[in-house]
Amino acid sequence: MSFPFHTLMVQGTTSDAGKTTVVAALCRLLARQGVKVVPFAAEYGFPQPTRSNPSLSGLPTL
Repeated sequence: MSFPFHTLMVQGTTSDAGKTTVVAALCRLLARQGVKVVPFAAEYGFPQPTRSNPSLSGLPTL
């Protein structure tokens, strides 16, 4: 399946806006259609090495 985008960002106006639920539903829908999905949460400030684990996605971390 082909999509016109490679990256999708989901943002909300509050911490309880439902972003996680929306992202989980989108990931499940896209994965069921054969799209490789790699969800992640942005970190504030400097990345923490303990939270960046390339083995989870198979992709290199930045």
